[in-house]
Amino acid sequence: MIQPKLSFESSHPYEEGSFKYRAVLRERAMWCLPTTATPTLCANPATQRVFMKHDPRSPAFGRKAVNTEMDKVYKQLLTNMKFVLRRARKISFSADIWTKRGMTESKLGMTARLYDPHSKVMRRMTLACRTFPPPHTAARLFKLTMDILAEWDIAPSKISAIVTDNGSNMEAAFKAFVDSNGSDSHNESNEDEEGVTVTSDDTEEANLVEEVDEYMQFEEQCDREFDGRIKRHSCTIHRLQTAVRVFQKDETLKPIIRKARVIVKTFRMSTVATGELIKATNLTLIADVTTRWNSTLQFLKRLDLVQDSVKEIMARHLRIPGLPPGEWVIIRYMIKLLDKLTLLRIS
Repeated sequence: MIQPKLSFESSHPYEEGSFKYRAVLRERAMWCLPTTATPTLCANPATQRVFMKHDPRSPAFGRKAVNTEMDKVYKQLLTNMKFVLRRARKISFSADIWTKRGMTESKLGMTARLYDPHSKVMRRMTLACRTFPPPHTAARLFKLTMDILAEWDIAPSKISAIVTDNGSNMEAAFKAFVDSNGSDSHNESNEDEEGVTVTSDDTEEANLVEEVDEYMQFEEQCDREFDGRIKRHSCTIHRLQTAVRVFQKDETLKPIIRKARVIVKTFRMSTVATGELIKATNLTLIADVTTRWNSTLQFLKRLDLVQDSVKEIMARHLRIPGLPPGEWVIIRYMIKLLDKLTLLRIS
């Protein structure tokens, strides 16, 4: 039996234009904006019945009404964010590019961090997450970054620091940004595209040496020429990752890592070996990808975890050199060291 009050409320929704009507409509828009919900879903009769269980007087909003309110709420949120950015004395930014698996799409994300003197709290705002198709040249990166800052009415004088990764395109774009805002340096920035990952050991080592040299030269140039103007800080996580890659150059460790990679690669190319490994351990070996965080640690950990099954399967099916007991011990010490770097990154 339905209570008379509930029956009355369900047949008398909030009057259009009333304060409660506008508040409920705004809540629906706020529900849709940060989620995958759409105005069509919000206007669906089944969804409306769910809302009415929480509030019997909830109006049955149409798709157009919700869509219009979403636009209003979005514009209001942007206005509020601009007010906060405008009253901040200094703003620091972090910019990063990441690519989906399969290299199908790239994104540039920019985040602002500031102290709000009005609310007396630190704030973090995501200003943009833009599709960034290749080529990822410094000129295109610089233009997109400046477009984002212009959209938010952020003057270069307000920028206290920019944190980027250590990619050559990010560094060159930052240099162009500093040069355009008062730097005395006349060195031209290179518009290098991001390199393609290769599997050759010699090429990989040459790229590593070049990457480390470029990184150190750029850091010295920043300290010498750009300090006191607009500061650029390299990402600490990228520094640690560079240290991990340099650590792999050690003449004692390099052949061990190379043999471990050959084992993993051979297993992943063999359906028989992979099938038997899954049957024995319910796990597969993890490939070492230089551009992926903790990749070396993950691939060594997994190899060490299933080493008994790997040895047995290699003896039966694969004709490749294995790792002697002493090298397995060294791998365990490498895992311990890389685990400590992982803790530093997490903290």
